[in-house]
Amino acid sequence: MTRLSRRRDDRGQLAALEMMFGFMWVVTVALVVMTIPNWVSLQSAARAAADEAARAVVTAESCDAGQARGAELVRDIEEAHGLDSGDLALSWSACSLDRGAEVTAHVTFTVDAVSLPMNVAIGEFTRTVSHTESVDLYRSE
Repeated sequence: MTRLSRRRDDRGQLAALEMMFGFMWVVTVALVVMTIPNWVSLQSAARAAADEAARAVVTAESCDAGQARGAELVRDIEEAHGLDSGDLALSWSACSLDRGAEVTAHVTFTVDAVSLPMNVAIGEFTRTVSHTESVDLYRSE
């Protein structure tokens, strides 16, 4: 009889511990759900910036003019997405405007791993988005 009453007491005390772990699980999931839109927004901005920058080079008169226009477009996309200047870093693979050549734009950005309210961030990681455009085969020189 004493064994049965002891078991009932132990089971009752575990409820508070289980509730605490359940609460921690809900908080963790909520933090990840609140962070996902930021990840998606930055990925979308970087992809658009890489696309537009690569197109700007292959349609330009020279590599230098195209790269300058591409950098300008990246700044415009940062502004349109409400990002700070320099949040999207643009770099290039080799630039050649020979017919059939490929130009690749790389846009690198840093994302907070977890974003908390009041601009508190826990951890961060860097992502790079690339886009390659081909120079038109029938482009006039």
